[in-house]
Amino acid sequence: MSRDKSTNFYSLFKLVPQRALNFCQLLTANRQLKFNPIRVPHKISKLYFFSGLITIMAFASCDRNRVYEKYIKIPNYAWHKDSVAFFAVDIQDTISLHNFYIDIRHTGAYKWSNIYMFIDTQFPSGKRFRDTVNCILANNKGRWLGDGVGDLWDMQVLFKKNVRFPEKGKYIFQFEQAQRAGKDPYIKVLHDISDVGLRIERQ
Repeated sequence: MSRDKSTNFYSLFKLVPQRALNFCQLLTANRQLKFNPIRVPHKISKLYFFSGLITIMAFASCDRNRVYEKYIKIPNYAWHKDSVAFFAVDIQDTISLHNFYIDIRHTGAYKWSNIYMFIDTQFPSGKRFRDTVNCILANNKGRWLGDGVGDLWDMQVLFKKNVRFPEKGKYIFQFEQAQRAGKDPYIKVLHDISDVGLRIERQ
């Protein structure tokens, strides 16, 4: 399944352990046996140090790029079709390029391999546009694509890439579940969804 694409949004958004070692001595038959600590080769310890440093720097870099990120909890893990997740984002940078991500947290009991969503965007000028997005949560073998902790799975879906905000001011994003089931145009209550969120990163 592939994500639905919309050109309306793009038409306005310009694309462009260390353990302590005890030194023990044992005296037997006038002979002293010494137990020496095991030393880690200098090159290996250096390798671990620099690997850890690179990881920390990568996380710090991602955090510096974050412009906005927020999760909204879904009451009782049941997302009603009329319940809208609301995000208000103040934007002053109309020069940099940005990426938009949809964050979805669901349980392992979620029935579907995807989730359809309507995403409404309101610009500071009042203009509004709607996108229909198909977020893929599992592969064709039924294996979850997100990161799992306990019975919860976090999935981050790239929504829009290389977007330049055309206006300064407050942007409002509204997420509405629009899951479909066979001949039914929608599912009234979508169970086993814990949270939904929006993340915006500056490139």
